[in-house]
Amino acid sequence: MSIMGMGMLISYSRIYNNTHHWSDVLAGITVGVFVATLITVYVAKLFSRRNQEAKSYEERSTTSSISNNNNLVV
Repeated sequence: MSIMGMGMLISYSRIYNNTHHWSDVLAGITVGVFVATLITVYVAKLFSRRNQEAKSYEERSTTSSISNNNNLVV
């Protein structure tokens, strides 16, 4: 069972058992989806930035090793 499915099942059970009012459950779902979206976007940008930094480092090291090899051949 997925996390979303489990959350929906728990939400339904809270309403069905009269533990919470449907508007409270809806508000909780809305806040949860909003926070999950913010975290997902933040983490995706973080990994994207690290990936770009790693690629630029690899390009610099490859370029410097090629220029060093050219200096050796005379």
